[in-house]
Amino acid sequence: MTRVTDTLLYVVLGMAPLLMVLGNSMFIPMLPTIQAEWGLSVVQGGWLLTSFTVPAALLIPISGILSERYGQKRIGLASLVILGTGCVLSSIAVVIETRPFWLLLTGRIIQGLGTGGLTPISLMVASELFSGKKRNEALGFLEVSNGIGKIISPIIGGLILLASWYYSFVVLFALALLAFVGFYTLVNEQKKHETTLSARAYTKKLSQSLQENWKMFVPIFIIGSLGMLILFGYLFAVSNMIGEVSPFWKGVILAVPFLLFAVASFWTSRWLTPEFASFQKAMMVGTTLMTGAMFLMLWQHDRTILFMLVSLFSLGLGMFFPPASAAVAALTNNVSRSVIMPLYSMARFLGVAVGPVIFGFWLERNISIHTMSFFIISLSFFIMCVLWYSGFLRKTNLSHESS
Repeated sequence: MTRVTDTLLYVVLGMAPLLMVLGNSMFIPMLPTIQAEWGLSVVQGGWLLTSFTVPAALLIPISGILSERYGQKRIGLASLVILGTGCVLSSIAVVIETRPFWLLLTGRIIQGLGTGGLTPISLMVASELFSGKKRNEALGFLEVSNGIGKIISPIIGGLILLASWYYSFVVLFALALLAFVGFYTLVNEQKKHETTLSARAYTKKLSQSLQENWKMFVPIFIIGSLGMLILFGYLFAVSNMIGEVSPFWKGVILAVPFLLFAVASFWTSRWLTPEFASFQKAMMVGTTLMTGAMFLMLWQHDRTILFMLVSLFSLGLGMFFPPASAAVAALTNNVSRSVIMPLYSMARFLGVAVGPVIFGFWLERNISIHTMSFFIISLSFFIMCVLWYSGFLRKTNLSHESS
């Protein structure tokens, strides 16, 4: 493929994580307004995020199997139709005078199902079409797209709030329609494998991959999931802590950690090499930054410093994800990748899903979010060190080409 073709494919595939992020992060600055207008509790406000991300996370591994059986393009297009349907239902809920919260949540659940069906497609296509340095670049671009989505989504949410948060579903529907056109036009149907595996065969492949590489997968899955839980939990808390600030500037403030996330993802993917030791080093540095930020959080009560530490945590998480994605791709083949990659995505988005609800629970019960967050990330770091320095890592470097 030419460089132009590669770039266009990157952009189309990047719409998947972008839609996932917008469907969640765009609503973070809106939550206090929605809670006030609809008379919702903090936990109910958190459910507006969780009702989107939990179904998305749970559908991700299923969509991987379906795409292997029916084709990635078909599942991607069907997922975008489902996402659009969910936007329509939520739009209906906000214009009904009785304000049925259950219908709003139903629409959010369907939106999540749509994005959950689409998200793993981008990872699998990038992993199958590219190898070596180009695969690092492709997967890094997806992380950057994810980060850019995180940057602009709270700003978009703040801008929408200047009119009405009701328009958020119109914006999401329009972007889904644009993605549908791009996906239909530019993404070629991926070749299916010669044998169509049953659900039992997929389970066997998954078991084999986990047995061979579980000491590498476990820290990646745990830190990926809990890192997103802490980041989105803190941003949910910060959104409620911010005082009388205009919706636009609230969105700008919340975009800062995401900007650092995107910058870290971009530069990390640039200097990564196909050698496995490079992946390990970047993940260790990123996790060290996250753990350090949460340790310093224990001694700080100033809101400005707290926000700076959340931003530092986001930067470390941005360093962690490109090598983590590259390592998962390197340790899987074309068949097992359709199972492992979606599970990896599911682990990440489960963290996004439960973060706001868990932090809302802790805040309502006066449980220290700083102590709990430090305990979670430091325990994860400890597990990584134990597993990775127990003789597991090979002395010879692994390359993407081995997959």
